[in-house]
Amino acid sequence: MRLRHAAALASLVLAGCASLGQSQTWLVKVPPVRADGAADTDAPLSKWQTLQSAGDQADCQKMVTVSHSVAPARPKTEAQQMASAQCIASDDPRLKGN
Repeated sequence: MRLRHAAALASLVLAGCASLGQSQTWLVKVPPVRADGAADTDAPLSKWQTLQSAGDQADCQKMVTVSHSVAPARPKTEAQQMASAQCIASDDPRLKGN
């Protein structure tokens, strides 16, 4: 299953959890892949990919938990990405590129 499929799965599992009308969005971010095929957990957050978004931090953490739980069933690189998923506020200054 590809990363986008995992995102769809997380979306289905947590449908209706995201709160609407909030000014801050939370993002489930996963690290990019290095040239050697490993997840680059040392990359700046501005380079991480958004897997999913949530209306609040609690819903985001639920999505991260789902990502972590499905990681072992994924191919190696994707598993590393999913296991490294983090919740980041959409207004986090680390998301701005250098």
